[in-house]
Amino acid sequence: MAWTEDVFTSNGVFVGAAWGMPALGGSISISGALALMAGNWKDNSGTFDADAKSTVGFSLGGGYTYRITPALGVTADLKIQNYSYTFDPPGVNPDYKVKENTAAVGARVSYQF
Repeated sequence: MAWTEDVFTSNGVFVGAAWGMPALGGSISISGALALMAGNWKDNSGTFDADAKSTVGFSLGGGYTYRITPALGVTADLKIQNYSYTFDPPGVNPDYKVKENTAAVGARVSYQF
């Protein structure tokens, strides 16, 4: 049977910090995290199954919140993530490397009761 899907699973430890302060009539915040993980990539036919020799990633974020009233606020934020995986599957030389990059921009309205 030929494979019809592949699955990547990962788990690990994230260590991060965040900071915020009043600014420009609202508040700004920044955050960052470092990830050290393990990963496995396999297909559903059982012919491919590779563990990541190394997996490292980071996440950076920043945002601005403005309070229109004491209860109503608007927030805009940006988050950037980068993950790198190095696999050493049997019979494949050199190692196979995968890089994953994502960026997200968000906006939201919040109301505190």
